Amino acid sequence: MNKIKSIKKDKSNNKITSKVEKIPANKQKADANEQLSAIRELLFGEQLLRLEQNIQQQNTLLNEKLDNLEELIAKTSEEFNKKLSATNHEIMENLESHHLEHISQESVLDDKLAALDKNFDEFQHATEKDFKQAHDTLTQSANEIHTSLKQEVKQLTDKIETTAQELGAKKADRKAIANLLESMASNLTQSKA
Repeated sequence: MNKIKSIKKDKSNNKITSKVEKIPANKQKADANEQLSAIRELLFGEQLLRLEQNIQQQNTLLNEKLDNLEELIAKTSEEFNKKLSATNHEIMENLESHHLEHISQESVLDDKLAALDKNFDEFQHATEKDFKQAHDTLTQSANEIHTSLKQEVKQLTDKIETTAQELGAKKADRKAIANLLESMASNLTQSKA
């Protein structure tokens, strides 16, 4: 079989020249792969080189951007952690302040509640005492009025009996009795008022 020993590209007139030689068959397959690689190199070598350079540039650019992104993430994360820590500290201080204020207000409210309880107990005791005094005074007044009325009824009864006996003895007329009863009724009405 024939093998293309070398392929050359003439740059002045863009022609490809080759030399053909006779080579054994098993060597010919290995050489065919080499020749194919050489042809590819000639035909696509410059493009592959540019492509590899472009890939290398893109890889370098990507690595730079990833490095910048990592730095940005680290910086942002650090700033966020600082802000989070500051905010957490501020919240804890506010909670502590509110807690102390709450405890202070709770103490004031407990004192006021104790004072209100004491005032209520004093008011209740004073009210019970006043009601007892008023009840005792009313009971005493009622007893005095009852005694007074009893005495007046007894006096009037005695007077009626005396007058009835006198009238019965003197046999007074009915008109005199009516006048006497009328005057006693008016006396009784005036003593009740």
